Amino acid sequence: MKHLSALFLLFLLSCSHTPEKKDYLGVYSIIKVLEGEESIQISPLLNQIELTDSLYIYRIDRNGDNLFSSDEISKTAYTFSVDDEENPFIWLAGNESNIYLLDDKYYDRLFSRIDETGKTVILYTKKVR
Repeated sequence: MKHLSALFLLFLLSCSHTPEKKDYLGVYSIIKVLEGEESIQISPLLNQIELTDSLYIYRIDRNGDNLFSSDEISKTAYTFSVDDEENPFIWLAGNESNIYLLDDKYYDRLFSRIDETGKTVILYTKKVR
């Protein structure tokens, strides 16, 4: 019985690992945007977020030409952190709010941000690589 209890305790400890930056690096296609109460469906092919070791890169095909021009790519330095409840978030340079990196049952990651007016914007994403 002690052996079974030890295995269960080991399982619980392995499930409660603190999120680390490396767990979130990669390229994410943006599938849907929820801005306040309004749901915005977008084409996931050319709308993405990339988290590298040092940059938050946001690419969006605004004119529909299936290419990214220099004005459709935004690169910003960011800081990764974890709040008191172990929720991972990033803080973008020049941005006054946190973007939480949330897990989801259907989507790979939710990028959730509350702006200065109190409006919540959630980006629903699938990890590409």
